[in-house]
Amino acid sequence: MNKNIKAFLIILLIGIIVAGIMWGIAVKVCKGNKNKQIVEYDLDKIYSSKAASGYTDIRDLREDYDMDYNYGEAQKDGCLVVGAMVHNEDTLTSFIADYTNKETAFIRIVQRNAKSEVYIIDLFYDSNADVIYCITDKTRDSSIQDEEQKKIKLEKFEHMAEYAVYKNNEYWVLYNGDSLDYENIESKVESGDLYFVSRMN
Repeated sequence: MNKNIKAFLIILLIGIIVAGIMWGIAVKVCKGNKNKQIVEYDLDKIYSSKAASGYTDIRDLREDYDMDYNYGEAQKDGCLVVGAMVHNEDTLTSFIADYTNKETAFIRIVQRNAKSEVYIIDLFYDSNADVIYCITDKTRDSSIQDEEQKKIKLEKFEHMAEYAVYKNNEYWVLYNGDSLDYENIESKVESGDLYFVSRMN
């Protein structure tokens, strides 16, 4: 057999084998995507999810929830408590690990404003859609006069960063769009594409 023809047949055979392998991979990916159902979450779905089991629906928390200045109730409930000291820090470590590993997760953060009034933030990470739902409850904040602003609020963000520097402080933030840097963080704050969860230093 002519050497050129033989070489051509070998190359052709290799090409067919490679194409078959790539096709098999593509089919598996497509099947995987079909099985991956994207659900748009609302408050009812979030608090009925497995990740949020063990936590009371934020809408059902008492008005005087954790009025004890030492955060005794919130700490007992397994919340991440951020104040002069941080309690249940393992819940933060676990949430960040799940987020990094693309596993659905939930965390409740309890903090106080300047008047020592409790405000609560729930974060629900949906691994299927790769988004973070942020539920904010500032209904106990007497400094807010606008009743609309005091309502429990649900927002959705694309990314999370544990340490983002803003005005010489480090913050745990949620944000949309491009990666954070010193040049665009201010514009994200102004546009509402960045949410400060908690100060980290």
